[in-house]
Amino acid sequence: MKRFMHYFLNLRLKQKLLFTYIVLAIIPILALGIYSYHQSNQFLQRQAMQGMKDTAGVLADKFNYKIGKYNNLTNLIVFNSGIQRIFANQYEDLDNLAYDLRHDLDPFFKMILSIDKEISQLTVYSQNDLPEYGDYIQSADRVKDTLWYKSSNNNTNSTGWYYEQGDLLLTRKFPNFFTNGKYVLLTMKFRYTDIFQDINPPDLGEYGIVITDSNSRVIYSKTTDSGAQLNLEKAGAAGVPEGIASLNGIDHFVIKSMMEQPNWTLYFYAPVAQMSPGLIQIVGATIVIIMLCLFVLMILMGLFSNTLLKQILILNRTMKSVGDGNWDIVIPKGTKDEIGELAVRFSDMLRKIKELINEVYHNRLLQKEAELKVLQTQINPHFLYNSLSIINWKALHLGATDISHIVTTLSKFYRTALNKGESVTSVRSELENMIAYLEIQLIMHDNSFDVEYRIDESLYRCHTLNFILQPIVENAIEHGIDQKLEGRGRLTVTGVLKEDAIEFTVEDNGPGMNRELIDSLFGSMAKGYGLKNVHDRIRLSFGERYGVTAESVEGEGTRMRILLPQEDKSIKL
Repeated sequence: MKRFMHYFLNLRLKQKLLFTYIVLAIIPILALGIYSYHQSNQFLQRQAMQGMKDTAGVLADKFNYKIGKYNNLTNLIVFNSGIQRIFANQYEDLDNLAYDLRHDLDPFFKMILSIDKEISQLTVYSQNDLPEYGDYIQSADRVKDTLWYKSSNNNTNSTGWYYEQGDLLLTRKFPNFFTNGKYVLLTMKFRYTDIFQDINPPDLGEYGIVITDSNSRVIYSKTTDSGAQLNLEKAGAAGVPEGIASLNGIDHFVIKSMMEQPNWTLYFYAPVAQMSPGLIQIVGATIVIIMLCLFVLMILMGLFSNTLLKQILILNRTMKSVGDGNWDIVIPKGTKDEIGELAVRFSDMLRKIKELINEVYHNRLLQKEAELKVLQTQINPHFLYNSLSIINWKALHLGATDISHIVTTLSKFYRTALNKGESVTSVRSELENMIAYLEIQLIMHDNSFDVEYRIDESLYRCHTLNFILQPIVENAIEHGIDQKLEGRGRLTVTGVLKEDAIEFTVEDNGPGMNRELIDSLFGSMAKGYGLKNVHDRIRLSFGERYGVTAESVEGEGTRMRILLPQEDKSIKL
């Protein structure tokens, strides 16, 4: 990302504008295209789903009609008086039974089997003592352990449809009123392929069909031409939901339709691609429209970019000419927009720079004159040093060593204070200046206070601003030591290195100051050279992190801290 931003920021302005326009144009166009594609796809899918629902409904209705037909056929058999008489009578003469079978049962069942080829067998299972009669009458003991026989006995409905061991059965229990309380069950067995022929027309092609019973067991299944098949084992009792499901890695529409009479479920499924053939055309049309829109936008963006950049390019050429030294160039007036205002302001800035150049040239002349005056004033310190040297020689000649010491100390103080006119000095020289000042003050105060130095020798290699410790020490003597009413005064000077900084501390045991007085030391109303000037010099030179801070407790004394940056070589200001 950083590499891309670096590359983008270094592009020409026209390239940046075109890139920005393209990005801003592509996002809404792509969003609109994707939205249109999604909506079209949803519409086609809903349309395809509705068509499949209609087809599944037709197939289910066909099978429901067939189921109703066979349910009615069982009613004809069960409520046939001749057949009821066979299972209600207690035959003592088998000739009478044989007559009834040949006269009522046998021709009726043969007629049904001959008319409807989908029925493969008609059988009545009886618990009475009737002898078995071919496939038409059999003992219930043959099937008493089958699930469909037990379910039919418990079935509250008149008919029941069962699929077991590859056989599709329709059962109907004779009313107990007509069978003397005996359990007599009519079963109708169907030819599997014939009965499902109406819901499996050859023109369905890639469609698949699955029929399940109320327990989600598969009764009939027809896969698609590609072999895709619904997996109903993982679906559970709820079955497969309607919608889109992936079969063999291919998305399929799945429709579910209920068969009310047998309480079965018909699943109808087909590939999405087959049901939505217009989707590819929609994608192609969407891409073509997007490309056309982008082409038109590119042309418009190029025109807008050239119009916007024209004034900027003129201003850029003007600035380049000024950079080559042509200060007298005339900037043409442009439009009244921000770029035109920028050109006007650049023209004003160019005029003011020309005025400043003339002013700086004049000030350089004045500076040269001031430097000459500084050279002249540097003669005076030499005169002072020579005079002090003569006084020192005279004192030593007369044996006045105390006067010689004062003169020598005073000479050292002025030498380190003047520092040859430089504003930067070594920490060693700054400490020598402060010590010389304190020795003079001790003589002037008749050694009435004590001075303690705690200086880290590693400070001597550092440099700092000239003449910053003496004003602090002078302030401590004047407002601290001299104001002490009782007891001996004490002044402690400490210098240490703290991480990347130098910290000097000047501490006295004077009467201390309140907060108002401390604040006045650094305020705009502070007088003389004093603390404020030292504080301002440090902050102007090194930043607001550094400077002078004061801590004081009334009756105990005052501590002044000076924080400076650590520099191992000469500071360049």
